[in-house]
Amino acid sequence: MREIPQKPPIPLNFFTLFSVFFVSIAIIAYQIVLMRSLSITRYSHFSYLVISTALLGFGTSGTFLTFFLERIKEHAFLYISIFFVFFTISMPLCYFVAQKLPLDIQYVLLSGRQLLFLLLYNLFIFIPFFLGGVLLGTVISLSKGKTTVVYGFNMLGSGAGGVIALLLMFLFSSSPN
Repeated sequence: MREIPQKPPIPLNFFTLFSVFFVSIAIIAYQIVLMRSLSITRYSHFSYLVISTALLGFGTSGTFLTFFLERIKEHAFLYISIFFVFFTISMPLCYFVAQKLPLDIQYVLLSGRQLLFLLLYNLFIFIPFFLGGVLLGTVISLSKGKTTVVYGFNMLGSGAGGVIALLLMFLFSSSPN
């Protein structure tokens, strides 16, 4: 008996592919701008913290999807929309909240309060990477048979995000004057 092919839970159309493209641009541009900002405003070693936190966010999103992808699949468009809204809001909001923390890096080893602020700081810059990873991972996982196309748009967006971030750094000054 021949099986009827199942329709993928999300339509792989122009909107979906360009959403993946622009989310990829946003994630990489956010990472590069965050690295630059933190190396100037806080401490130069924070730029390495951003890279590891971005990787942790994507790794954690993969673990999250391992456990919840079947539930997400039932109402995929709704969940993707929710993750997209949270991702879009979290980028500026988490950055703003993290910058407002009274973190003094030179006292992290001497003060439990400063260590707590460092952990909160890391949590706030982790959230957008986690949400972006969940969003991209969900679309890639649910694009049956078209994974290479979605991944291609993801890679194109990531490359464009790096270039856009560098161009924006030349256009906008990092000095407070």
